[in-house]
Amino acid sequence: MYAGKEVLSYFRLTIREKGYSPGSSLDLLNQARLAGDLSIRELLASSVMLAHASFQNSVNLLSFAAIETLTNPHVAEALNEGSPAVQ
Repeated sequence: MYAGKEVLSYFRLTIREKGYSPGSSLDLLNQARLAGDLSIRELLASSVMLAHASFQNSVNLLSFAAIETLTNPHVAEALNEGSPAVQ
C-alpha cells in the first residue's frame, strides 16, 4: 500500500505545481477538475489508470516484438542486417 500512496502523492504534487505539459492528459484532467466536472479523487484515479495503461501498452509491445523476433527468422535476419523494412 505504501507504493500506492507514493504514486498518489507524486500526482498531487505534479498537479499542484503544474509540472505537466500544456495539452497533456494530466492538463486536460486538471482543466476538467477546475471546471467542476471531476473531483480530485476522480482526477487522481484517472491519472493512475492512464499511467497503468501506458505501462501495460509498453510491456505488451516489447513482449510481442521479442516473440516475433524469436519466432520469425525473417525479422531476426532483418534486424541483424540493419534492414529498414521487413517483408
